[in-house]
Amino acid sequence: MIIAKVLNNNAVIAINTEGEEVVVSGAGVGFNQKTGTRLDIRLINKVYYIKEEHKAQIYDLIKKVNIEYIHIAEKIIVLAEKQLGQKLSESIIFSLIDHIANATLRQQQSVHLPNLFLDEIAMLYPQEYALAEQALDIIARQTGIRLAADETGYIALHLINNYQRTDISVAILALVKEIIAIVEDNYHCVLPRDSFDHSRFMMHLKFFAYRIIHQEEINECDFRIIYEYFTETDAQLKKCITRISQYIYDNYQRSIKMSEKLYLSIHIKNVMSSRTH
Repeated sequence: MIIAKVLNNNAVIAINTEGEEVVVSGAGVGFNQKTGTRLDIRLINKVYYIKEEHKAQIYDLIKKVNIEYIHIAEKIIVLAEKQLGQKLSESIIFSLIDHIANATLRQQQSVHLPNLFLDEIAMLYPQEYALAEQALDIIARQTGIRLAADETGYIALHLINNYQRTDISVAILALVKEIIAIVEDNYHCVLPRDSFDHSRFMMHLKFFAYRIIHQEEINECDFRIIYEYFTETDAQLKKCITRISQYIYDNYQRSIKMSEKLYLSIHIKNVMSSRTH
C-alpha cells in the first residue's frame, strides 16, 4: 500500500493494490511518513474501507479523535443491528464516534453530565437501553474507561434517533416526564418503577406523547359516558386527568379527546392500584 496522506501518527490514508482509497490505523503507522512512500505492513492494525460520500466526515473526525473510537462505534453498530434486527442509518457512526470521544474525555476530566431523562429512556426504550449498557462495556474493554451510568441514556438516544429526529425523541421524553410528574404530584407519591402496570403505562404514554407532538388523531367514538362512569367515584383520578389535559392544552394547544382521557384513566388507575398490592 502507498501512503496518500498522513492523518496523524497513528492513521494514514493509503491506496491499496486494487487502487482503492482506505484508512489504515496502527501505532506509529504515520510517524515520520510522507505521501508516496510505501506503507510498512508490520505497523498495520486495521484497514477501514470508507464510502466516497463519507470520506470527508471520517477524515475530519480522525484528525480530531483517536481512530480507536471508529472501531468501537463499528462494534456497537454491528451489535445493535444484530439485536434490533434491522439496519441502522449510515450516519449514526459519525454521531457515535463524536459522542464516545467526548464522553471519554469528560470522564477523564471528571466532568459529569447528568441525563435528565435516564429513567424515562430505560422504561420507554428498553431494547435500546440494554444495548447502550452493552456499549458501555465495549467502551470500557477497548479504552479502559468506564463511563458514568448517565451515558447509557445518551448512547441509547443515538440508537433511538435512528428511527426519529433528535428533537422529536427529546420532546416525547420531556412530555412523558411532565405527565409522570403531574400524576405523582396529584397522588403525593412516587410511582413504582418495577411493576408491570407501570411499564404498560409508560408504553402508553410514549405513543400518547408521539400523537400529541405529531398532532395525530385517533378514531374517535363517544367515550364520554364510559369516561364519566369510570371517573365518577374517583375524584382524585378525575382531577389528575384534568391537570394533564390542561398541561397539554397550555403547552401544545391541543384538546385531549375522550378516548385518550379514558385510556389514560385506566392506566393511571392500574398503576396506582399496583402500589397497594
